[in-house]
Amino acid sequence: MCNTVCEVGNLIKKIHEISDSQESKSDYKDYTVFTAIRKENDERTHTTLLYEILKPNLIPGIGDLFLRKFFEEVLQVEYTPPVKVIQEQTIQKDDKDDNFGRIDLYIETHDASYPIEIKIYARDQIRQLQRYYDFAQNQKSKAKVFYLTLNGRQPSGESLDTLEPHNVVCISFATHIHHWLKSCMSSLAEKNNVKSLLGVIEQYKNLIEKITNQNMDETLMKKIIDVISESKINFETAAAI
Repeated sequence: MCNTVCEVGNLIKKIHEISDSQESKSDYKDYTVFTAIRKENDERTHTTLLYEILKPNLIPGIGDLFLRKFFEEVLQVEYTPPVKVIQEQTIQKDDKDDNFGRIDLYIETHDASYPIEIKIYARDQIRQLQRYYDFAQNQKSKAKVFYLTLNGRQPSGESLDTLEPHNVVCISFATHIHHWLKSCMSSLAEKNNVKSLLGVIEQYKNLIEKITNQNMDETLMKKIIDVISESKINFETAAAI
């Protein structure tokens, strides 16, 4: 037992030494306005940012570009405008029904409704996704719930209740949102008078990279892999952590 603990401790120490030496060379792109206001992991902050970026005609000349890309690259469903995007859609509670709550983002087309639940570190609520799906199904003929987490984890059975898994799509900040933001930035690079908006989206992209541990550069990653690979003990220790 002592040997195992010592081996883990030694490996972690070596990795920390590499990380600390590399940190001094960082360009601090992971320090964003969200870091300054301590809102990096705040779900309402992410909800508001996504809502604002998705709003059609955010600035002149952009139109529904970001929203269309969101359908194509994140939701991966057909984009059929007009589309309504609502932040914190309230589900009313009455005496006959316990279906209540507040959907973080709610997107609606002429025949489909897509509730999006955002989870950073908060726990699932009882019947949460079930309630959101029931609400969406009552609004339009087609409904699907999107569960947005840092790395695309599955929702709990408590949240699903009797909801069939095929009615829920797990999406992630690490892959889907990050790719979408990069795609939006590429489109903005071709336009004029969008420097401020481009800066906001880049800051948000940097934040996503930070909270999903993607801000580790290739040099640092290679050094860590080299340490793990330099001996059988290090490799087996890393695998066991």
